[in-house]
Amino acid sequence: MIEVQLLTETERFTPPGFGPFESHKPERTLAGGEHLSLAGLEIDVLFTPGHSPGHLTYATDGALFSGDVLFQNSVGRVDLPGGDWPTLHDVLAREPARFERRDADEQAEHWH
Repeated sequence: MIEVQLLTETERFTPPGFGPFESHKPERTLAGGEHLSLAGLEIDVLFTPGHSPGHLTYATDGALFSGDVLFQNSVGRVDLPGGDWPTLHDVLAREPARFERRDADEQAEHWH
């Protein structure tokens, strides 16, 4: 919900020379802690600030959709507006099992 303003007032946050972009009013917002059932998937919504103030990560059985929070051997940038390294570090330390890298064999077994 923190980043709703970015959707509803897009032009306000658009740098000069970019756009125009359309604003949108979200039908539903998420804040983390929700559980979604979509397209046959069970998805946990995790509040993972640090890269951005309202960043969300989506966890399913065998996959983690983290946007720009995690990369191979690295994490997302925290030098952008609203980014904060101590916050991101705390998020990753809070649930380390969710963010552990699995090797391909383990993933293949887990997904079948």
